[in-house]
Amino acid sequence: LAQGAMDAIMLRNVETLFRPESMQWDEYVARQSTKIDRTFNYLENEISSEQAVYLSGSAINLGTITLACTLG
Repeated sequence: LAQGAMDAIMLRNVETLFRPESMQWDEYVARQSTKIDRTFNYLENEISSEQAVYLSGSAINLGTITLACTLG
C-alpha cells in the first residue's frame, strides 16, 4: 500500500516537475493525486480504528519502513 503511494507520488512529481508545462497531462496528474489521497485516507482510517496492529504496534518491518519513507 505504501509502495503504491510512493510510486504515485514519484510519477506525479516527474510529470509536474520535469515535463514542460505544455506537455503535462492533467488527467494523469489528477489520477496519481487520487491514488495518493485514497491511500492516505485509508491509512488514517485504519490507524484511528485501532484495528491495524501492524501499524500501531512496536514491530518494525518493511511495510512500516516504506510507510515512513512515503510520509517523509
